[in-house]
Order: sequence, then C-alpha cells, then structure tokens
Amino acid sequence: AESTDQLISVNGPMGLRLGETDQLLHRGSEDSESSDTFSVRLEEEQYEFKAAESSRILSVVMGSPMPLTGLPDFSYLSAERIGPRTIQEQFSNSNVRTGNVGASGEFAAETLLRRERERIRDELIPESLRTGSTVLLRSAVEGWLSAMFGAIEIEARPNGNAPPSLYFKRPGVTEDWFLASNTGFGLTYALPIILSGLLIESEGTMIVDSPEAHLHPAAQTAISRFLCRVAASGVNVIIETHSDYIIDGLRISITKPCDGELSRDDCTLLSVAIGIDGRREVTEIFINEHGKPSSWPPGFFDQQVQNIKAIVENTSKNRP
Repeated sequence: AESTDQLISVNGPMGLRLGETDQLLHRGSEDSESSDTFSVRLEEEQYEFKAAESSRILSVVMGSPMPLTGLPDFSYLSAERIGPRTIQEQFSNSNVRTGNVGASGEFAAETLLRRERERIRDELIPESLRTGSTVLLRSAVEGWLSAMFGAIEIEARPNGNAPPSLYFKRPGVTEDWFLASNTGFGLTYALPIILSGLLIESEGTMIVDSPEAHLHPAAQTAISRFLCRVAASGVNVIIETHSDYIIDGLRISITKPCDGELSRDDCTLLSVAIGIDGRREVTEIFINEHGKPSSWPPGFFDQQVQNIKAIVENTSKNRP
C-alpha cells in the first residue's frame, strides 16, 4: 500500500476522547514496548497508525487514504447522555439529516422538530401502530416510548433564536404538557436511541453504550427489543451492556418466529472478562433456537443466581 500524509485527531467528533496517542497502544501485546505503531484491518484493507508530531494526532503510515465522505450512515451514543433540560443547549452544526443525534443525544430535540413529519421504514413501525396507514417519525417515537414507559406523547417546540425544548404529555384531556426538566432521566436517555434507530439508514452503523442506563427492567427489555428490530432492518447495531435484561431482550427477539425479528445467525454475542492472570478474556457466545446460550462464562450475567443461592444458604442456616 502507498504511504499517505493523512492525519487523524484522537480527540474529536462523536464524543471521541482518547487522550494521547500512547494510550491507544495495547500494553499487553508482545511488541508493545518496542513499537509506537498499531494496525487495524477494515474488511480487506490494512491500516497502520503512528503518532505524529503532536501526541494527540495519528498519522496513517500504511493503507490507502481513509474515505471521509460517502460513508454509510453512522451514529454513536455514549453511556452518558443528556438528561432532562429546559432547552437544548446548542444548535447542531450539521443539517440533522442523518441518524446521528449527537454522542450524548444533545440534538434530539432539534432532530425531532425538523424531521417529525418524515415517514419511517415499515419494518420499524411499533406494533401498536401497525394498521396499514403511513406512520410518521413523531408517532413512531411516541409508540416506542409508550411501549417502555406507558402511554406518552412528545413534542419539540421552537424557542425563537434559541434551541428547541422537549415537552411530554400523558394522554387525557386533563393532562398538561410538561417540560423534559420535569421528568425523570429515563425518557431523555431513551429518546436519542429511539430517534437514531428510526432515522439511521439501512447499511449504516449504530453504536450504543449502555442502552439500559436509567431504565427499569421492563423498559430495558423493551429497548433491547427495539434495537433488535433496528438490526433486523439492515443496520449494523453494536451494543455494550451490563444488563441481563438487554440480553434477555435479544433472546426473546431471536426466538420469536415473526417477520421483522432478528435472526440468531445475524447476531454475535461477546463476553469480555478479566481472567485469573489479569488478561482480558473474550468469549463468543451463541444462542440456540431455544434461546439458551452455548456457554455461560463465570461472571456473565449470573449474579442473580449467585444472590439467590446466598439467600437460600443464609436462610437454611437459620432453620431449626
């Protein structure tokens, strides 16, 4: 491959905060002490990166120039999303035409305001709205949020020259609209996931860190089912989770013989743990047709079993 002078910042858009280039080197690798480069394979292309003059800039020293335009739709949502606010803190610096609503969901209100009348793909219509009629973005968002939190309506309102605000309402003539700041964190943490999943284009990639954050167990399962539906529609969905309810949502989806559900052949489940020797151990887990994992590594969502075992042992000791 030809050399290139392309430079890439390790602290930039999409919430990228990697610090300095030496933090990107894997200290556990055999040649980490003698090398200041690392490589990544993307499909058939091998790229090698090296620290440039600045400790926060990488230089691409091997591989064809990385394309910066014409790429599939991409969305990343961090675990630390924007909570309840009276107003969106700033306008988006883009045209809000993709599935990207900001790494913290900070542009969710603006995205909903500008695109609420857009039609969504049929395969992403919530079950409560599958009547054969056209479903627009705002109605779909309300349908998916209602599946998680009970019946809820949502509205994004402009504020003149200031960014917009989010309002919510429980259906009923006596219920008033209330600002997002008068709600819990669950609604505003789930909203950007729902928006991004409904808007991202097929063949795009959606990464969500801890979709379970601030959600009760039923909502965690529901948002997992939603993300499975997005993945089944042709989007590459990557989830990092610490929730067994998210895993259960996946297991429910792939065992439901219904159009629009995710096939077990189209999903990969990885368990990352620290071994006895301190090294990271990555285990690939397969889910069979009955929803049962092929293996259950120690520490892989087995805490409930351990807790129940401890309670049984404790109470059995107190029996006469």
